[in-house]
Amino acid sequence: MRIVISGYYGFGNAGDEASLRGIVGGLRARDPEVQVAAISADPQRTRAEHGIEAVFRGDMAGVVRAVAGADLVLSGGGSLLQDSTSRRSLLYYLGVIALARYLRVPVAVYAQGVGPLEEPADRVLTRWALSRVQCIAVRDEESRAELLSLGVAGVAVEVTADAALALAPPDPGRGRTLLLRQGLGEGPWAGLALRPWPGGERWKRELAAFADALQERLGLRVVYLPFQDPGDVWACREVASLQERPGRVLGVTGGAVDLLDVVAALDLLVGVRLHSLIFAAMGAVPFLGLSYDPKVDRFLRSVGRRAVSPLADADAAALEAAAREVLGRREEIGAELGARRGELRQLALKTATLALAAGRRP
Repeated sequence: MRIVISGYYGFGNAGDEASLRGIVGGLRARDPEVQVAAISADPQRTRAEHGIEAVFRGDMAGVVRAVAGADLVLSGGGSLLQDSTSRRSLLYYLGVIALARYLRVPVAVYAQGVGPLEEPADRVLTRWALSRVQCIAVRDEESRAELLSLGVAGVAVEVTADAALALAPPDPGRGRTLLLRQGLGEGPWAGLALRPWPGGERWKRELAAFADALQERLGLRVVYLPFQDPGDVWACREVASLQERPGRVLGVTGGAVDLLDVVAALDLLVGVRLHSLIFAAMGAVPFLGLSYDPKVDRFLRSVGRRAVSPLADADAAALEAAAREVLGRREEIGAELGARRGELRQLALKTATLALAAGRRP
C-alpha cells in the first residue's frame, strides 16, 4: 500500500515531526511493506529524518501526482483543522482532502485535534470535506464533539490519541548524557519549553522570576527547551535574559527523539508547547502546563491534570507553589503517568490500524 501524509512537516517543529515519526512507525508496525510519502516544506530534511519519500508542499503538480498515485491519503496528525492560527493553512489541508476525494483516493483523518473553527464558512467547508471520508480518528473527545457539532456525516468519528504517543518509550539515560554534553552540570534539572506569544513583557518577567525561584529556592538547574527554531529560541532567550542568573538554552539537537529523551531525564517540565507536555507524560516526568490553546487543556485533562494558568496570566508565586506541590509528589505522579502512558500508546497505535483498514476497503 502506498500512503501520502499531509501535515505541518518540514518546518522544524519538534512536536509535528514527532507526530510524523509516530505515524510512520505505527503504520510500519502494522504493515512492514507499506510505502510512505509526506507532503513537506523541506522534502530533503523529511527524507533524511524519517526515511520516507517526500514532495514539496508548494509544488502543486507534484502534490497532485503524489495523491493520484496513492492508495490512501492521511491528513494529520496535529491541529490542522482550525482557523485560529491561520485560515490559509486550514484551506490548504482541506484542499488536499478535497483533491483526494476528487481523485477517488481513500482519506483517513489521523489523530487530529480539531478546532477552534470560528468562521462560518470554514465550518461549512470542513463539514463538506470530511463528510464521507473513509476514516476519522481524533485525539480527544472535544475534537469529536466539534466534528459532531459541524454535522460531519457518513463516517464514524473515533477518539484515539496524539500520534507522537506511538513512539517507543524514551531513554532518560541518553537524555542525561545529552544534557551533560551541554555543560549543564549534574541535576536535578527543570526544563522550560516556551514559545512566542503576544501580550507584552509581563508573562516573560513572571516566568523569569519563576525560573530564578527554581534555581535559588528549589535547587534545580534550569534549561530552556526550544521545540521550534527560530521562534522558540528567541522566546527562551528573552525569558532567560530577564533572570538574575540565566538558565541555559538547549542547543540545536538531533530532532524530536533527542528532545523526548532529554525531557525524560528532567525532574520537572514546565511546558507551553503541547508536545513538551506529551513528552513529559511519556517519560513519567512531573510537569506543569501553561495553556495558550485549547489543545493544551484537552491533553492535560486526558492525563488527569489541568493548567496552572493561561500563559498570558502566568504568575511566579503560583508557579512556584505548583512546582513545590508536584515535586513533593513526584513518585506518586510518576506512577500515575507511567500507568496512563501505556494506555495512550495503544490508543495511538490503534489509529494506524483504523487508517490501514480504510485504505483496504473496496
